[in-house]
Amino acid sequence: MSEVTTQSKPERRKRQKLEDMEGYKPSIYGLTRDELIDWAMEHGEKKFRATQIWDWLYKKRVQSFEEMTNISKDFIAKLNDNFCVNPLKQRIVQESKDGTVKYLFDCFDASTLWFVCLCDNSGWM
Repeated sequence: MSEVTTQSKPERRKRQKLEDMEGYKPSIYGLTRDELIDWAMEHGEKKFRATQIWDWLYKKRVQSFEEMTNISKDFIAKLNDNFCVNPLKQRIVQESKDGTVKYLFDCFDASTLWFVCLCDNSGWM
């Protein structure tokens, strides 16, 4: 009778939850409109303030809370303490002759992310 040996699976590095990572702030884009209204009201603002923030985010496409000129500095500080606007910071854009565009982004946790847009003869893939 031959002896059967089994290989153990390599240990996987446990992934830390984003919420547990130091310096992590969720993106404000993760909130629904109703959740943003609730959050604003829980932090002492009126319902219309959430609508103003929503417009800045989705209509004017701001890159920081400081660009929201009709929001008080105190409330901007609360937003900055609790959320980020854009968790990715664009570092590099490379365009090739065939139309391919590569982007390199820095993530909040010091990792990087490449994003590649490919183009064929009929347009973007």
